Amino acid sequence: MVRRVVLSALTLLLALLAGAPAAAAEEKPAFTVLMLTPDLPDDIVSERAEQATAILGRTYGVRFDVSHDTALTPERLAGYQAVLLAGVTSFSGDALGAWTRAGHGLVIAGAGSVNAQPAETWYEELVGTRVSTKDQSAEKRDVTVYPSHPATGKSPSSFDVIDTWWTPSTDPVDLPGFTQLATYPGPGGKPTTSAWGHELDSGRVFVTSMGNDWEAWGEGDFLKLLRGGLWWASGTSEPQLQRTDQAAPAWPYVVAFVLWIGAIVVGGVIAVTRTGRPVPAA
Repeated sequence: MVRRVVLSALTLLLALLAGAPAAAAEEKPAFTVLMLTPDLPDDIVSERAEQATAILGRTYGVRFDVSHDTALTPERLAGYQAVLLAGVTSFSGDALGAWTRAGHGLVIAGAGSVNAQPAETWYEELVGTRVSTKDQSAEKRDVTVYPSHPATGKSPSSFDVIDTWWTPSTDPVDLPGFTQLATYPGPGGKPTTSAWGHELDSGRVFVTSMGNDWEAWGEGDFLKLLRGGLWWASGTSEPQLQRTDQAAPAWPYVVAFVLWIGAIVVGGVIAVTRTGRPVPAA
């Protein structure tokens, strides 16, 4: 009796598994990004940033290769369409400048990355300006987005987010070739630039001083702004289409469901084996 129940259960389980759709084959990404984050113990900001971009990548078909290795060489950068610096304060080598100018995209998020490489003129040409603040406490402020730029066309016109707020040493609107993309109420309530961009030779650079607090990386509207910056900087012609079938982990939900059913069946078999009596119907 028990043997027949076990065989029936296994047959049902295998049949369901055979009929379950296979995990979706990995599609060619819209573009690839080398994401650099600092290697710091208990760095919840970087952890949140990596989690957020992983979900973004699965949802929109972008491949993010996350690394703490900040040694940048031409060989390492080859094959990427964009580089995302998220909180990284220093790195070795000046290949990033030439690589960006040659037609690639650089996205800089967080005050630490904006202020990286303080003695390097080539990096300042990329970022445009440095930032400073007197108040390190995080607070919620309203962000205004200017949608006329390709990087901000998909972003909401305004949103609020909790972050620490940094003021550019020089307003990017006063720098030749730079475009103001977002502002927040700064000192005295004055609109202060919090995101800006420019084209440098054949390359594109998107910069935001936001992304310093872990709460910011959990804010969907901030991530939309960052996503637009990545899309524009990468130079891809792929549309920003949401891929809901790829948003979840590769493990198919139907398999999890089948295993759950299998666990119920096996539990019933164990009950029959131990009691010698049929399990009462639910």
